[in-house]
Formats: sequence, C-alpha cells, structure tokens
Amino acid sequence: MNSLWNLIDWLLPSIRLTDDLTPNHAQFDPEALSATSHHNRYSLASNYSSYNSSLSHLHNDGNAVVSSYPPRRAAVAPQPSTQQQEVVASNRGGAPEWQRERDRKEREREHREREKDRIERERMVLKQQGEADGLRNTVKALQAEVDRLNRDLRISKEDSQAIQKISSQDYVPSPNAFPAVPPSDPLALRSAYDSLYSMHTFTHDALMERTEELASLKSFLSQTDDWSGAQLIQALRDLNTEIVHLAASLADELTSPSSSFASYCVKASASPKTRELVGGMVGPGMTNWLLGRDYTEDAATVLQFAIQAWEVSCIGRAMDSFSYGLPREVDQFLTRMFEHMHRTEPQPTTSRWRALTYDHARSLLSSSSSHHSTSPFQTLTDHNARGLLSMLALCNFPALPREVLLTRYGAHLARISERAERLASAVREGVMSASFDVMWVRPAECGKEGAKSKRFDDVWMEDVYESVEMGDERGSGVMCTVEFGLMLVRKSSAPEKRRSEDDGGHGHSTGHNHLPNGFVPVGNGHAGMSNGHSHNHGPPMNGTNGHAMLNGNNNGVNGGGHEHEGGKSFLTRTVLVKPRVLLDSVALLV
Repeated sequence: MNSLWNLIDWLLPSIRLTDDLTPNHAQFDPEALSATSHHNRYSLASNYSSYNSSLSHLHNDGNAVVSSYPPRRAAVAPQPSTQQQEVVASNRGGAPEWQRERDRKEREREHREREKDRIERERMVLKQQGEADGLRNTVKALQAEVDRLNRDLRISKEDSQAIQKISSQDYVPSPNAFPAVPPSDPLALRSAYDSLYSMHTFTHDALMERTEELASLKSFLSQTDDWSGAQLIQALRDLNTEIVHLAASLADELTSPSSSFASYCVKASASPKTRELVGGMVGPGMTNWLLGRDYTEDAATVLQFAIQAWEVSCIGRAMDSFSYGLPREVDQFLTRMFEHMHRTEPQPTTSRWRALTYDHARSLLSSSSSHHSTSPFQTLTDHNARGLLSMLALCNFPALPREVLLTRYGAHLARISERAERLASAVREGVMSASFDVMWVRPAECGKEGAKSKRFDDVWMEDVYESVEMGDERGSGVMCTVEFGLMLVRKSSAPEKRRSEDDGGHGHSTGHNHLPNGFVPVGNGHAGMSNGHSHNHGPPMNGTNGHAMLNGNNNGVNGGGHEHEGGKSFLTRTVLVKPRVLLDSVALLV
C-alpha cells in the first residue's frame, strides 16, 4: 500500500508543480514543460530513493519510524538558463517570424504615412507661401497705384490753384514770366527759309521719283495672276458652248418644215463669190460637204458643223490679232515685237508690256472717231452676221434679210462676241506668270492650187468622231475646227526630256520645237495647260530668218525655244484643252 501511495505521490506533485510554477515565458511551450517535468521527476526520484534508503536503514536498526512519507515541501521549478531560453525560442515554430514580418510591414506603412503627411504639409506650406507672395505683389501694385493717384491729385490741385490764381482779377504776371527773344535779321531769316524750302522741294521730288520707279518695277516684275488656269479653261468652254448652241439652234430652224425662215427658202445655185467667201473661212472640204447636204442622211448635222466651223474661223481670226481693230500692219508689228520680247526678256516684263499695250490700244480704238462703240469686238457681231448670211445663201436661203437673222439670233451672236472679248482680255491682261493661247487648226485654203488639208495629230487635236472606226486617223486630213482649244507656254532654260505616258505626268514632252503644219495657236503664239499633254514644241521654221509661220502670219517665234543672243530660251508648250476637229473622211459617215 505504501508503495502505491509513493507512486501517486511521485506522479501527482510533478504535474502540479509543472502547472503552477512554470515561468511565464515557458507556460505555453510543450517542450519546455516536458523538459521541466522530466527534470523534476528526476529530482524527486532521486530524493525519494535516498529517503527510502535512509528509512530502510533506520528501520533495520530498530528505531521508531515517525512517518512513512517524506516531508512535503514547496517544489520550485528551476529557472531556465539563457541557452535554454534560446533553444525554446528557436523551437517555437513560425509564429515569431511572421510576427516580426508583420511588425516590419506595419513600421513601413507607418513610415510611408508619415512621409505622405510630410509631403502634404510641405505642399500646403508652398501653396500658402505662393498665395502670400501673390497678395504681397497685389498690395505693392495697389500701393503704387495709390501713390500715382496721390501724385495726380497733387498735380491737379496745383494746376487748379494756378488756374484760379491766373483767373483772379488781382493777378499780375511777373516781368520775367516770358523770356525775351533776341532780335533777328529779317534778311537772314528769309535766306534760311529759302534754303530749307529748296532742300525740302528737292527731297520731295527725289522721293516721288523713287516711288514711281518702285511702282513701275513692281508692276513689271510682278507675277500675280488675276486669272487662274481653271478660270481660263472655263471661259474657253463657255465660248465653245455658245457656239454649239447657236449652230444647233440655227441648223434646226433651217431644216425644220415649220421653220419661220421657210418663206425665204429658194432653191438656186450660189454665186461664185459667195462660195469663195465661205470656202475661205471653213475650207473647201466643208463647203463641198455643205453643198451636197441634200444627199446625206442628216442634213441638220452637216449644217451645224458648218456653222460651228464658220464661228471658230471668224472668232479665231479676231483673237489671233494682237489687238482686234488695229490696222493689219500695226497689228503684225506689235505681234512680232511681243515675240521678240518673249525670247529675250523675263516673262513678267513681257506679259506686263503686252497687257499695257493691249489696254492702251483698246482705249485709243474706242475713242477714235471711226469707232463709236465702246469695244472693237462689238463690230465682230456685224461681221459674224454677214458671214452667216453668206453661208445660208449656200443652203437655199439667199433672200434671208439681215434684220430677220439679227432679230432671231442677234442676242446669241452678241453673247459670242462678249465671251470672245472676255477670253482675249484674260489671255492678254489677266496672266503675268505665263502665256496662254487659244488653239485652232486652219483649214486648207480654198482656190489655191496644190492646197492640202493639214494632217491630223492626236497629240495636238481631238477628232469629233474618235470613237468611230475610221482607220488611221494620223494619216487623215483636217477638214475644219469646230471647237477651240487652249495651250500654255512657259519659258524655261532647257528643253524637257521625253516622258512616258505612264510615268504619272499624264503626257510627254519633246526636246524639239515643232507644231503641226498649219496649227494655229491664237493669241500671238503662246499659251496654257490641260488634257495632260505637255510638249516643248514650236512652229515649223519657214524663211531665211528662222521665224515661224502661224495663221498665215510671220509671227517670229524663232523656233519656239532655241538658244538666242548668247542665252538659252526654250518655250515649253502644254496642251490644256485640245481643239476638236472634223476629218476629211467624216463625209463618208454622215
């Protein structure tokens, strides 16, 4: 029995002592508890075994036994050493590590918060300093304004007091208020005045002379254009449209059974003089085709083309002159002078000279006693009407009165003359940077032995029936022109090289200067741009002096762009609008 109690006594005190007396730092450490418990067990077991041995010894000696149990004493757990604390701390697992990590992050967060607060405080301080500086500047400005107002007020008060003092009846000016002027010799003053006046007059005259010189240079060297290329093309198309409308309307009127001109229709052969007049304007091919219209399938179409050819020839010959209305010799002289200037002078100078000469020539023609109209082009309407009457005589209307024709179509003829004058003025006065020419192909001369039609060249002209299979057009002759074209002429230092059709230039240029024989660039042989064909061409050379023949006149282009007078001057021509022509073979189609 004693052995059982000893065992219980050995076990229970160890548990109680471990639970009650373990230090705080090892209270929740199982390994520390285990180590402490085992240490206590070992100490108790040692004490108990020594006690039993002593008790057994006393018992064997016969001494009375006071108690069979050892005396109870408070067991105190030994304090763990520093090494044991380190072992325990190292055996605690991951809790201290994550706790330290959490503390570190917390400290970093607090540091960032403190930095953020510090930056915010600095920003607020800077903002407040800026506002304070602005307020100080405002205060300084207001203070300066106050000082200025005070000065003005003080000056105003002083002026007011002075005015009041002067205006008072008791004011008497001091004798030194007005400084004495020393006497001067009147003759010396007069001489000085004359000298200053002479110098002023000389300076003023020199200034006016230089101003006029600069204005003259500006006008002759300016390249400002009043008309653009697109505007010139539109003006040309307006003229062509008026011609087509007149021809179509008159052809329908003459071929209609219910025509108002039917009472004047008389089938009779035309006089040779009439045929010669019409043939000289529209060509023998068109004249013969017009006389044989009754045997064609569409007489109205033939008559319309004949009227268009007449209008183009009539208007073209008027626009071909330097200034319509001048005597022929004077006009040809001015034309050759312009051609010579175009080769030797800068383009702005040449264009300005032509514009001024053209303007003054028109003014003189309008103010002369032999011309009562405001413009010489207004007389073109009468010439146009007489030519149409001659053409109508070939169409069995020889008795048609001139008044009847003008009553019906006089306004239309006047519009054609106005548009022709507008285009001629734009070509000669509206463009300074280049030269533009109205283009048409002159028909073969009627009655001249060996006269042949000009060969068709699709580079320079357009066939009205180009969509119809007519064989080789380039070998065909040109019967007449039914619509005008436009060409641009620029001055360059070297001829352009040939470019292919597909190189993006929409055309080609040639290094030589050659226009088809009989080709007529109206307007003194210079001009414009379109239809995408660019050429450095010139008229064919004719004569001993190398001057070109255009429209039957020796206009002196001199090859249109070879080297002249020690310097190179090439005229590069670009077709803007091709003139539309009828070929001799068209008589087989209509």
